[in-house]
Amino acid sequence: MKFYSSTQGSNWLNNTGWDTEVNECTWFGVECDSNGKISGICLPRNGLTGRGLVYLTYLPSLKHMDLSQNDLVTPLPPFHQMEFLEEVDLSHNMFTGYLHRWSSRRFPQLKYLNLSSNALQGSIPVEIGINMHSLESLDLSHNQFTFEFQESFYRDLHNLTTLRLSHNNLVGELPSYEGVYYPKLSELNVSHNRMRGELPKDLFHNNTAKTINLDISQNHFGFVFPYLAIQRLNVNASGNRFQRLDENVCSQAKWNDGDLQTFRCDGLMCPPETFNPVGRQVSIDSPCVECKYA
Repeated sequence: MKFYSSTQGSNWLNNTGWDTEVNECTWFGVECDSNGKISGICLPRNGLTGRGLVYLTYLPSLKHMDLSQNDLVTPLPPFHQMEFLEEVDLSHNMFTGYLHRWSSRRFPQLKYLNLSSNALQGSIPVEIGINMHSLESLDLSHNQFTFEFQESFYRDLHNLTTLRLSHNNLVGELPSYEGVYYPKLSELNVSHNRMRGELPKDLFHNNTAKTINLDISQNHFGFVFPYLAIQRLNVNASGNRFQRLDENVCSQAKWNDGDLQTFRCDGLMCPPETFNPVGRQVSIDSPCVECKYA
């Protein structure tokens, strides 16, 4: 199999069965369906190197692919005739290039996509929302993407519960009425980007998740941190330009695991000209303290 030789298979940590005459369904990391067709390739942290990913793109019955935490390189190839894919994890490799050729393919059953911690760049294609409408978890964090939220990106992702876009070069503002399009979203992480503007008051409007985790830290959001009609919210808003909090925010007893009930406004963020290593008070022994200027 060319995939084995092109990823230095003889140097894998475990290559049991590969490059032998035994049935491929017994090879280490290979799963097969009831018809004997390869349905899964799961080789995380196994010492794979090189450009062999392209040789997996012609497995029409593949549902699960986990090649995370290896040393695979090359631009992501287009995935031909892989309409049954459900889970893809290519995180923590060295993939480069753009997503456009790949995201233009239709993956109607894809629920989990993790491309984090690579060197992917360019814009995040709006086709993701159209061609991968079954997505429940999307992780594109720790890359070099540039992106500004557009309605065409998120309007069809009704099943999304986790969206991680941190540590990129995202710009622009978070859109209003996000909960209308992401009614099940329980985690949104856009931290460590260059996003700006005011946080929409109707963020997570009509959201049905029991608890929402929101990380907008290390951006350029500013002005007033709004009251969000969410009963249970864990939020990290440190490293932004907020000048004050909406008067109803500090009374949210169940936000940040109850820290707002204990520490009031300091449980969400430290006041201007005060400091805490995590951006807010999380214990009695670690209050927000006045900044000392030289």
